[in-house]
Amino acid sequence: MKGIEQSDDIKNPYEDIKELKLKKMNKTHWSLNGLIKILRDDIPRERLLYSLRGATKKGNGYSETSLFQWNKLNYCEIWCNEPLFMPSVRASINYTGSNCCPYPVGTYAMVDFIPDTSKLPSYIPEKYWRFEYLIHDLDTIVCRIKVYIELEPVLEEHPKSFTSS
Repeated sequence: MKGIEQSDDIKNPYEDIKELKLKKMNKTHWSLNGLIKILRDDIPRERLLYSLRGATKKGNGYSETSLFQWNKLNYCEIWCNEPLFMPSVRASINYTGSNCCPYPVGTYAMVDFIPDTSKLPSYIPEKYWRFEYLIHDLDTIVCRIKVYIELEPVLEEHPKSFTSS
């Protein structure tokens, strides 16, 4: 992870993550630490929607890609059941309630969140990515966060060829 920013232009936002900061864990890994504030409890589960838009760095800007595109999926279904990233996100937050989603209005600590990259495909094109994370109340955006990451390629060793003599 290289950076995170929250849009300030959202009226009546669902959550506030401005106090989340990147912390260097070692030479190659950064973690996310700080406070997440849930500001609203007036959006019913069925109207709380989630979008994720992936874009790769192209020159001085970013170009959206179809590899990572979720558009207006049920937020709570993603938060509670998505198997690749959400378990590590939920594990890093100090919420102990029995209701997975939505969290009650309040302030929650995120401690040492590092995305679990072990579940990513072995090859992902491009190195620099921006993910735009959106929360909607039906057609109204109530949260917009941009996360910038740098993916280092992991080269798998291929078995050596065998020759007979």
